[in-house]
Amino acid sequence: MNFRVISLLAVLVALFIGCSTPTVPCDKDCEEDEDYSAPSHKNNGSSTPSKNENKGFVCDGRVYCSQMTSYEEALFFIRNCPGTKMDGDGDGVPCESQFGR
Repeated sequence: MNFRVISLLAVLVALFIGCSTPTVPCDKDCEEDEDYSAPSHKNNGSSTPSKNENKGFVCDGRVYCSQMTSYEEALFFIRNCPGTKMDGDGDGVPCESQFGR
């Protein structure tokens, strides 16, 4: 197979399993590659909260502040999506330096 095809397949597989960095081989515990503490608030196993809470946001594999467009979106992600790395100090406030909170 062509190297580009193989690379594309590797990226698609990594994205499908939810790994944060598709170019780096990882297993289901991808979030352990960073030096951040896990948030103290975890979801109940459901990635689809009530309509009032999600405001159109969907857990789609993004885990970093640089991937967020608003504080509300980051807050949704740390409360509802597994493996986020947006609350380094574990205080429940995501992306503090990015959104000035």
